[in-house]
Amino acid sequence: MNKAIRYASVDALRGITVAAMLLVNNPGSWSYVFAPLRHSEWHGCTPTDLVFPFFLVIVGVSIALGVVPRVEQGADRGALTRTVLIRAARILGLGLLLHFLAWWWLELPHYRPWGVLQRIGLCFAFAGAVAIWLKPKAQTLC
Repeated sequence: MNKAIRYASVDALRGITVAAMLLVNNPGSWSYVFAPLRHSEWHGCTPTDLVFPFFLVIVGVSIALGVVPRVEQGADRGALTRTVLIRAARILGLGLLLHFLAWWWLELPHYRPWGVLQRIGLCFAFAGAVAIWLKPKAQTLC
């Protein structure tokens, strides 16, 4: 049985990004929020605006380290695609469940089906399929 290789740098970036997400989502009193912990209103960029892109970088790196080597080793592309789509569905489903629970328990005014986890799941499904089925030149064009 092949033991999956873990990269401490990817885990560290994931941990830092999760910590940043928790900080920007829960800055303490919303009346006195440190300016870098707010999203920029329209133009510009704050550290808060970088949290979601960092998650997408981690997704891309994970695909490059986990999926691409299997494709290069000649693994069944259909089975890899199913694996990627199942993982993407789990991420998307978890996001929907968490938003539903927050809407229900916290009595939020609306249910938000297109949250961050759902978007990450969709990006993972798309990027994973591209990595599995397209050649490098087509990936670059995509």
